[in-house]
Amino acid sequence: MLYRRDEIFQRLRREVEAKRAIFCARCATGVAARYAEEGGADLIVTYALARWQQTGFAGGLGLAPFADGNALAFEVGTREILPIVNDVPVLLGLACTDPTRRLDTWLPQIDAAGFSGINNWASVGMVDGNYRRVLEGSGMGFAREVEFMRRAYAHGFFTLAYLFDVDQARQMAEAGVDGIVAHLGVGGEMPSLEETPAIVTAIAEAAHHVNREILVLTHGGHIRTPADAAWVAERSPSVGYLGAPDSPALLGEVIKRRTQEYKHRLP
Repeated sequence: MLYRRDEIFQRLRREVEAKRAIFCARCATGVAARYAEEGGADLIVTYALARWQQTGFAGGLGLAPFADGNALAFEVGTREILPIVNDVPVLLGLACTDPTRRLDTWLPQIDAAGFSGINNWASVGMVDGNYRRVLEGSGMGFAREVEFMRRAYAHGFFTLAYLFDVDQARQMAEAGVDGIVAHLGVGGEMPSLEETPAIVTAIAEAAHHVNREILVLTHGGHIRTPADAAWVAERSPSVGYLGAPDSPALLGEVIKRRTQEYKHRLP
């Protein structure tokens, strides 16, 4: 790994002590990572969902068994992002429930490639109902993500865990993760912005009951802008946000506007 866990943690702590929010930029391409670094991102993470969204597919593809998302994330990270980024730790987002890879050989490969941390995406925490019960019963449930993060931490990686409720926060904290991301949903029923601080606070308290040093970030829900993230941070223990500066929605607006501008009237 290019950056040790303790070095990353101290970097982030200095930002918090200086009253600057942490931003973990989810990047799908090298160009996005380059500009995120220039903009001051503290961490960069890449995972398959980011890339699939860039190609025009809906985000739900990241939760469906249509391709090897872990292989895609590894390739994007090693061939596009790590060669571009100069001084920001890069995390690899993985579907940690993958039963086709051995942890004792996989983690050293990730380390040797130059990744400095692990983020558990796509997470089965996004799935509920009977399908979730099938996954849990097949040994591909959230407990497997917790164990993966435990092993990643033991290997020396910086670990940033997506989670969805108080119990998961406790489990990930007990696994030793350095930071958590309170995931507030990406569609369907989601808490309102006004409800969000209380939810983030409850999740943070569960993690901090185990380890007071855990960093708390937020993602999703009705946090749609930097101002929303700041509003939640003012009312909860959140110290930052994980988001996509190259989101298809943002790029789409720019592309549509520029296309419309080229459709000017002729003299």
